[in-house]
Amino acid sequence: MRESVIFQEIDSAAEERGLRKGEINMVLKLLNHRLGFLEPSLKAQIETLSLSDVEELGTALFDFSDVADLVAWLQAIAD
Repeated sequence: MRESVIFQEIDSAAEERGLRKGEINMVLKLLNHRLGFLEPSLKAQIETLSLSDVEELGTALFDFSDVADLVAWLQAIAD
């Protein structure tokens, strides 16, 4: 069963979802530490990002000085 293509695809998808969820949690913790309280709507936006966008946000957040920087970053990737 471990060798089946379908199992490997399911396993790979589950692994990516877990990785994405973990990275989102870490980014949210870093943002809370750096910027303070985040509105639930901002958290919800972040939780819908792709894994690659979450990784980019994880790097970009070190340049943020306030919530407006986060909002601008989220708007820029949405365009």
